[in-house]
Amino acid sequence: MSKTLREFSVSFLPREGRLWLLLTGGLFLVGWFKGINLLMLLANLLLALWVVNLFVAGLQMARIRVRRLTLGPLFAGHEAFWDVEVTSDRRWGSSGWRLTDSGPAHRQQWFVDRLQSGESLRLRGRAVFPRRGRYALAPLQASCLHPFGLVQRRRDLLGPEEWLVLPQLGELALARFQRWLARMVRGEGRLFRVAKPSMIRQDDLHGLRSFRPGDNPRWIHWRTTARRGEKMVREFEESAGQNLLVVLDPWSENPDFPDANLESALSLAATICWEWCRERHDFLLLAVAGSKPEVVSGYTSRDNALEALQALARASAEGRVDPAPLVRLLARTVVPGAPVLLIGQRPNSSLAQALSGHWRRPVIMLQPTTAGEFYTDPATAS
Repeated sequence: MSKTLREFSVSFLPREGRLWLLLTGGLFLVGWFKGINLLMLLANLLLALWVVNLFVAGLQMARIRVRRLTLGPLFAGHEAFWDVEVTSDRRWGSSGWRLTDSGPAHRQQWFVDRLQSGESLRLRGRAVFPRRGRYALAPLQASCLHPFGLVQRRRDLLGPEEWLVLPQLGELALARFQRWLARMVRGEGRLFRVAKPSMIRQDDLHGLRSFRPGDNPRWIHWRTTARRGEKMVREFEESAGQNLLVVLDPWSENPDFPDANLESALSLAATICWEWCRERHDFLLLAVAGSKPEVVSGYTSRDNALEALQALARASAEGRVDPAPLVRLLARTVVPGAPVLLIGQRPNSSLAQALSGHWRRPVIMLQPTTAGEFYTDPATAS
């Protein structure tokens, strides 16, 4: 623990304390000028009580350990919960002090009446964080007026911290989204093969084509092969969409000011990533474009979803989005065949052509205003 956190400070004198010191000074001056030793003795006694209060109030907060424990991920616009664990290492315990946990959007206070030696106490905090991104918490501060209420002592028990608030989530009808995705893939004339053709239903059969090197012999359609005199194989489309590539375009017309449209695009991307990982599909890649791009990829899991949403929470608006840094970063990432979904607020993003050329596959553009078929934005969902 740093020296700063060990130091105590007198925050202020309450009204009672100011009156007490005023009375003490008055009695002392009267006794001094009048030569009344009894009044001077009484003044010294009152001052001694004030000093005892000053000492004891600081002693109550000595050797106290605290820590914050978040209870699950913190989403913007939703009530968040966390615990503050307080432990006393004092031999005689402590009592009569107040603990304050505060930040730009919250202020929580708890009164600790009595905490025995070695005892731990958990206090529950709750708040609604209005915006995504980094959230700075003030030092966790204890204050004490015990035992006489004549002077208050304060101490920072824990230094400042920073939390990452995830984007606000909307509601996604996953089955409708998968059907929409399949329609868009067909519309682009691109077919994606699933990893396990033996598990494909008959209605996933899209058509026939000539045999190519590397095709599975089990895909050969023998009747058509015999009729045409050349090997023909079944071609399948990915009906449920086992893999998905999501790219966020952080372009904003006014990057120096809050952009509600960009926040809507971020919420849409976050909702898709969260729901896609919840259903335990095969693979998800999230790429955030910009001057400092981020890529999160892997098999779907809760950890992968949280990592993707953290990348979205750190995203910042940019007036000009250069595709080159993201393309260079993606060149080091191996991805399977999957639909590419580009989410942003502009219909003609420069990223689409760059991504299509890099992956050699079409890119599906999606805006929050065109996702009403399967998506409900957070404002409407709440």
